[in-house]
Amino acid sequence: MVIEYCKTHVDDHNDHVDASEEVKKKLKDHWDEEFMKNLNLDTIYNLINSVMISLARQLQITSKTRQLKIREVFNLKNDYTPKDRRRSDSQGAHAWAVEDV
Repeated sequence: MVIEYCKTHVDDHNDHVDASEEVKKKLKDHWDEEFMKNLNLDTIYNLINSVMISLARQLQITSKTRQLKIREVFNLKNDYTPKDRRRSDSQGAHAWAVEDV
C-alpha cells in the first residue's frame, strides 16, 4: 500500500509546473481520493497515527536545531550546572535542552 502510494507520488517534489503538470496533479488528486476510499478505518487510523509520529519527531529535531541556532546567533553560553543536566536527564523528554553547545 505505501509502495503503491509512493510510486504514484514519486515526482511530487518538482517545483516547475506547466499545463501538463496541472493535468497530472488533477489525476493524482483523483487517484488519492480513490485510494483513500478503498481503505478500511483501521488502515486509515494507522496511516494518520504514523504521520503524527513522524511529525512529532520532525518537531523534536526542528526544536533542537532552533535552540542551538538561537544560542549561536546570540552568542549564548550553556550555563546549566551539572546538577541541572542530571535533573533534566532524569526527566528524559527535554534532555537535549541542556546539552553543551
